[in-house]
Amino acid sequence: MECEERDILVIGAGPGGSIAARTTAASGLDVLLVDRHEFPRYKCCAAGVLWHNIEDFPEIKPVIENYNHRMVVHSPSLDRKFEVVSTDDYLLGQTYRSTLDEHLAKLAVASGAEFRDAHSVKEIKFLPDATGAIVTIMDKASSEEHDVKVKLVIDASGVSAVSRKMHPRLTTWNRENMLMASELDVSMDSDEITSRLGEERTVHIFLYFNDLPGYAWIFTKEHSVSVGMGTMLEFKGKMLKGKQLASNFKEYCSFLEQEGYIKPGSCDTSKTRYALIPSMSIKEGTTFADNVLLVGDAAGVFVSALSGEGIYYAMLSGRFAGRTACDAFKKGKMDAKTLSSYRNAWQKRLKSELNYQYFARNYMLFEKRRCEKAIRWGLKDKAIRKFLRVFFTGRYKINRWFALRLVGHYIRLKIKDALGMLGEREKREDYK
Repeated sequence: MECEERDILVIGAGPGGSIAARTTAASGLDVLLVDRHEFPRYKCCAAGVLWHNIEDFPEIKPVIENYNHRMVVHSPSLDRKFEVVSTDDYLLGQTYRSTLDEHLAKLAVASGAEFRDAHSVKEIKFLPDATGAIVTIMDKASSEEHDVKVKLVIDASGVSAVSRKMHPRLTTWNRENMLMASELDVSMDSDEITSRLGEERTVHIFLYFNDLPGYAWIFTKEHSVSVGMGTMLEFKGKMLKGKQLASNFKEYCSFLEQEGYIKPGSCDTSKTRYALIPSMSIKEGTTFADNVLLVGDAAGVFVSALSGEGIYYAMLSGRFAGRTACDAFKKGKMDAKTLSSYRNAWQKRLKSELNYQYFARNYMLFEKRRCEKAIRWGLKDKAIRKFLRVFFTGRYKINRWFALRLVGHYIRLKIKDALGMLGEREKREDYK
């Protein structure tokens, strides 16, 4: 079997993989980018692009279809809601993953990478002493296989990352660390979207909908709406079954039709797409080993534990991985010690932000009573609305100072609530 040689193989042409390929190719390295799907391809993803994503990666602006200027957050009981409106700027932008991924892959090619879609990785043999890897790739159109010898693998192939299964120092994760997302793209013409969801292209968030820990959403695009739901695969020791998830999602779609958010009969739930999203704490995640860097969902930690946002963190991890790879090639070493600078780079930028979101999710989003309280407090207090806006739009960096201010404000609100200064209080037993 003929064996070609490359400097780097990037597996997966999603946002993280394409950014990594573009970064390394731009420095003059010989980069091969592969994806098992034929492009353009559909992917289960709401594809709401948050403010910080567009600000940090302005090259994605050409594929932003429209901008949302209003968001409504609903309580678990559906009795309360508050809204955030931006009159002078957007809250978030909307695109499609098929469009975004194809755009980023083209930018990688323009920087010098070679892209082969419909090519899947069948096997990776990591060589002794961190000298490289031999990767067997299959052309899905012809079913022909060939080997590629590389010095470094950047794996951005998602939750079922190939390198995790084949590298002796990497492990797979347990299902209890997973989020399950359901998503359906519902076609609607622009005028109907405006009549039902307003000129602001309102985004709706339903916390703890139908007693599922997590949230459901409506993301409004130009000619369709993304309807979805995200929840933990395991909660309080119980595994979520596929039938239960499908049933809850069907109920959610029926609710949206009955309430007039979308046109009755427009949800064909047989077309629902599902996706597993790893959501581990930073302590549980492994992002590198000899001759391999893990990017995006393949790493398990580059996702907002609270909102489920993954595009931005995947792109950041791809940028950090690309820079680490360039430095490693200058040193001529691909061992874990050299590649550990990748962990140092992303932790310096993201550790606090991801940790606080992980804590906030476990504290609030998994407790129905606390979700209800957050909305009630949000109706009474501007700072709480600002806090929720931070998480759902990514407008501010979440650091220790911000967290300390939030905790102090939370204590003051709790005292006011106990004194009856924030309106009617919920009883704990009402939300068991």
